[in-house]
Amino acid sequence: MAVAPSGKGGSSAKGGAKVAAVAVPQPNRWEVFGSLFYYSEDHDGEYRGRRKRHDRDDRYDLHRSVTRGGFEVAGADESSLEVYGGTVGVEYRFNRNWSAGFGLSAAQGDLEMGSAGSSDIDSVALVPYVSYYAADVLNSAGLWAGLMYGYGMHSYQTRRNSGGGIASGSPDADTHTLEFNIGLSYGDEDFVHGPYAGLRYITGTVDAYTEVGPGASFFGEQDVDSLVAILGYQMSWKIRGSDTEAHYGGLRAGKEF
Repeated sequence: MAVAPSGKGGSSAKGGAKVAAVAVPQPNRWEVFGSLFYYSEDHDGEYRGRRKRHDRDDRYDLHRSVTRGGFEVAGADESSLEVYGGTVGVEYRFNRNWSAGFGLSAAQGDLEMGSAGSSDIDSVALVPYVSYYAADVLNSAGLWAGLMYGYGMHSYQTRRNSGGGIASGSPDADTHTLEFNIGLSYGDEDFVHGPYAGLRYITGTVDAYTEVGPGASFFGEQDVDSLVAILGYQMSWKIRGSDTEAHYGGLRAGKEF
């Protein structure tokens, strides 16, 4: 779960809604937010076992808690994943440096694994977070940091090609994610950019389940633990639509290890 940029180029879970600095004499302390997201990825090559890949949404990347299928996969030549959903939440700004908030996200995923099978994934995530931003810390750069926790609840409808037909299952899973990110922001009101780095720890459990259908099998409970290092660079810019309205765009590119 990579932390999303804030309204000051930081990480207050603004999700790119306002990523350029906006100076106001008395900023509102409370903010209610909402967003929609869509994500897709394609993979070639073989992978084995249950793998967890958590993918971003616009605010603290809540749909990363969607997992890559709910059953053992052996010899899948290729896979594709599509995820869409939405997020609502509330944020409170203590002062010009500190803010905290809470988000609720719902997502639906469609995982296709070629001849191995497929899975539909429904997820709900609860995400409290806290963020910090300070201007002009390193020359003209601002410093931002964010810490968040995410609890995800997931339900699967799996379809596995057993060789003799399609065996289906309906396992559930829970995930816990803890992530810390820190970065620098350069630029002015209309264009903000800078590097960021972070650590993400994910732990979760997929419940045991028994398939039904030809070649049905029993799959025991499985635990997943993952520690990921994140390095990246982000850019955001303001697009003016009128004297009283502004829209924001952004780009994030990074590498996970």
